[in-house]
Amino acid sequence: MHNGLFELEGVILMHSVGMPRSEPSEAQKDELLCPRNSPFVERLDPDAQGKDDLGAFLRALTEHKYRIRAPVSPPISDA
Repeated sequence: MHNGLFELEGVILMHSVGMPRSEPSEAQKDELLCPRNSPFVERLDPDAQGKDDLGAFLRALTEHKYRIRAPVSPPISDA
């Protein structure tokens, strides 16, 4: 998702149906590396038009990547 593995429409659909919520076990509650869900992240549940609108909005924020050539270094001379 964050690494570009999924298409935007798939990410919107995944957030629309809700994300799995896991709670740390008693042994994990003080573990800093144990993933936790934010109570502020909630299910989106938009209709089809809302999903299309959200996709259009997010695509408008996308920066296009341009390929540029690396500069050519001058040859190294024997000194």
